[in-house]
Amino acid sequence: MLKRFGRTANLVFFTLMSPILLQCHLQAQTFKVLYTFHGPNGGLPLGQLTLDSAGNIYGTTALGGTGTCVEGCGTVFGINTNGKLLGSYSFNGADGSSPEGGLLQDSEGNFLGTADAGGNNAQNCGGGCGVLFKLTPKGKETLYKFTGAGPHFPSGDVVQDTSGNIYGTTEASGKSAGGTVYKLDQTGKLTVLQKYPRSICGIYGLIMVGDNLYGSVDGSPNACEREYIFQMTTAGSYTDIGFGLVTSILTADGSGNFYGATRYGGVGYGSVFKISPNDIGGWTQTTLYEFCQRAPQCKDGESPSDGPVTFDSMGNIYGTTVFGGTSQNCNGAGCGVAYKLDASGHETVIYNFTGEADGKFPQTGLTMDSAGNLYGATANGGDLDCPVQSPNGCGVVFKITP
Repeated sequence: MLKRFGRTANLVFFTLMSPILLQCHLQAQTFKVLYTFHGPNGGLPLGQLTLDSAGNIYGTTALGGTGTCVEGCGTVFGINTNGKLLGSYSFNGADGSSPEGGLLQDSEGNFLGTADAGGNNAQNCGGGCGVLFKLTPKGKETLYKFTGAGPHFPSGDVVQDTSGNIYGTTEASGKSAGGTVYKLDQTGKLTVLQKYPRSICGIYGLIMVGDNLYGSVDGSPNACEREYIFQMTTAGSYTDIGFGLVTSILTADGSGNFYGATRYGGVGYGSVFKISPNDIGGWTQTTLYEFCQRAPQCKDGESPSDGPVTFDSMGNIYGTTVFGGTSQNCNGAGCGVAYKLDASGHETVIYNFTGEADGKFPQTGLTMDSAGNLYGATANGGDLDCPVQSPNGCGVVFKITP
C-alpha cells in the first residue's frame, strides 16, 4: 500500500501527557487528542481502531514499544474515552512484529489480529513471516506462525464466523506467488482459499456479510495484473465483482450496498464510491465524490486512507485522507483531513490536521460510537521528538465530537 513516508507480553502502563484540546472553528465539531505516542508506548498506528461495549478504544502500532527491534516491534494498546491508558502489549520479534492491521474483538472479549513480520524466521522471510495472535486478559497467545513455504506477511484485518473460524489475507505466499485469502479453523489448521499469481499484488482487509467474504485486490497503478473487488464464500467459491483502483477496506450498509475509497482515480487524487447489485445480476458502481476539487492544494483532501468509511444514522459518510487540507506544514502536500460526505455528494472538511501536536497523515478510517463521536489515529505528528519517527512524530489517537 502506497505511503509517502517510511515504514519500516505483559501489560505495561505508561504516563500520559495531558490531552490536547483543539477547536475546528469553521465547523461545529470539536477535535481532541486523546493519546500521544512517544516511542516506548508505541508509534506509527496504521490499523483501524476498535471500540468495546464500554466505549474503550483499542488498536495497534507498527513500531515502538519495549521490544528489541531497531525501532520497536510494535504494540497493542487500549485507552478509555478520556485518554487514560488501560494497558499495552509490546511485541518482541519472536512473537511477532509490525502489526499494521486493526483488531477484532471476539465473543469472549479477546482481541484477534496479525503482526506482519516476526514469529518465524523461515526462508525468504528475513525478519520473520508474521503471526496471527489473540490477546486475552491474561496475555498474548500465538494462534498461527506463518512460514516462507506458504502464506506469509499477513496484512489487514481478520474476520471470524459463528463457528470460530478466522479468515484473513497475506501479502505473499511461497517464493514467487502473490497474496492469499486464508482460513484458520479452531484446530489450528490453515487452508488457502485463494492465491494470487504475482508477488506485488496486495489485498485489503476482509469484511464478512452473512456467509460471504468481501475484499479488494491492490488498486495501486500497475501494481497487479487485475485490480478488483471480490466476493468469496467461506468454502472458497470466488467471484470477481470488478471495478478497479480500490484501495480501502469495504463497508456494508446492511441493504446489500458496499462503500469504499480509491487512493487514485477521479480527478487524480482519489474518490469515494458505492457499488450496488443491479437488476441483471451484476453490480453497478457510483462515484460519490472525487477529491482535490479545491486546487491548488487539494484543500478538500487527497488520497483517502486505507481504512473503511463509516456512516451516521442520517446516512452521512465519514472518513479521512492521508494528505490534503490547508496546512502548510507537510511539504506542500497537506497533512490530511477528516471529512463528511452527505447524501447529495457535498463534502465538508470537519478537521484539517496541522502536522504538529494534533498529528498528520491519518492512515486509519474513522470509527463511530453510539453517540456519533468519531475516533481515529494519525500515523505521524504529535510528539515530534519521538525517537522512533523523529522528526515526523509517532502519531496520536484523536476524537471528533459532533
